Amino acid sequence: MNRFVVYAPLVIGLLAATLLWRQQSTPETAAKAVDIPGTQQSFDTLPELLDNTTIAVSGTVDRVEVGQTYTDPNKPDAGFISQFANVRVDATLYGPSSSDVIVEQEATLLDGTPITIDGTSPLVEGERVVLFLVQGTTSQNRHFGIVGTQGRYEVDVDSGSSVLRVVGLSPDSSTPSFDGLEIEEVKRRIQLQ
Repeated sequence: MNRFVVYAPLVIGLLAATLLWRQQSTPETAAKAVDIPGTQQSFDTLPELLDNTTIAVSGTVDRVEVGQTYTDPNKPDAGFISQFANVRVDATLYGPSSSDVIVEQEATLLDGTPITIDGTSPLVEGERVVLFLVQGTTSQNRHFGIVGTQGRYEVDVDSGSSVLRVVGLSPDSSTPSFDGLEIEEVKRRIQLQ
């Protein structure tokens, strides 16, 4: 049998799958995220932020998985699906030491439509972050959640140092923000508390 005849269906199948994948992932066909207003707290001082924080860490998101489904008992078709982001910890800035933490965040509506909270997308694999986290206390949620609007910072390593950039809503000037500071300076300020 001719090799072309044997490999042709495989090559055609791979080509068709690639074209289909490219068509599905174009900006015109990608699902547009729905922004949901958050109810997160904002803290006026660093001590207030730390009083509401179980652990603060710097690290890298090394894995993201589908989380739990949350629905309203009175409206089972209303709800969202969370995601679990595993963060490999480089340094613990506050609280008990940990080698990794699992952060649970809202990710999609029940129909799979991506969501953002106050314009902030969920964590993504490979993202370098500093996070202020609170541990869930219910039997359904023992993972960590991000504390308020000041609880998530992206680490900008392109600048040649580890400078933090606030993610999502920029807190007003009266709130404790670490935007533009290096990780070591953040750690120093936390230790002074």
